[in-house]
Amino acid sequence: NNNEENKVFTDKIDGLQKIIDEYKLELVQAKQEYDKMAAKLGDVEADKMAKNKEVLKLKQEMEESNQQLQQQRGDNDKENQAFRFKIDGLQKIIDGQKLEL
Repeated sequence: NNNEENKVFTDKIDGLQKIIDEYKLELVQAKQEYDKMAAKLGDVEADKMAKNKEVLKLKQEMEESNQQLQQQRGDNDKENQAFRFKIDGLQKIIDGQKLEL
């Protein structure tokens, strides 16, 4: 009787041990999957940071280009104004010559 009860308990324990082993295996696999995902996320974050740095660098370059354009426009406006004064002066000389004729 005792032997039969021991056998039943041993079988139950063996069955439970198999279930525990299966869960352990699933846990190990889940942990591996989690680690892979975490590594991918780390790669994505690193890539995102690199792209953000690149975007910031491009924004800075754009800002510098805009400042250079503004400076160039200002210089061009000054040159245009100087040319207008010269043209106006020449026009007055021409007008004065016409009056003398």
